[in-house]
Amino acid sequence: MNRRKTIVKSLAAKMIKTHKSGVPVDIHRLATNLGFTVENDDDPDDKDSAVTSLKLMIIMLNPNHHIHRQRFSLGHEIGHYILKHDSERNSPTEDGETYKDMCKRLEHEADLFSACILMPEQHFKQTFSKGASPEELTRIYQVSKEAVWIRLKDLRLI
Repeated sequence: MNRRKTIVKSLAAKMIKTHKSGVPVDIHRLATNLGFTVENDDDPDDKDSAVTSLKLMIIMLNPNHHIHRQRFSLGHEIGHYILKHDSERNSPTEDGETYKDMCKRLEHEADLFSACILMPEQHFKQTFSKGASPEELTRIYQVSKEAVWIRLKDLRLI
């Protein structure tokens, strides 16, 4: 596992421990505890799942998207904040990384953070090992089937 992935997973685990949320994780409460205001984006033309101002501590979710997508988007935006991606976007890229590649990496890291927060590793592994199907995992963790499959692969459970 690369160093950055280890850091993302470690920060997510620390966040879970600090905020003592059960399963499914109350991602809205977590955002509020961090100082964020979470609102609905009332622009019907907005196709984004979330619009964020980290400086103003506002996350706007698209209410037209499924609740599972809204939860994942909220975890994703919290990930950008916890991982300090705002300052990284304004810094020179490292090791010859292009700006486009850096942006792609930051988005991937925020996705990983969200998955780690919404599907805590130990609980997820235990639930799966007890025979929970992907459909049951979707219901238990209130995430999409796609998120469950990605998490199963990431944890090498399938």
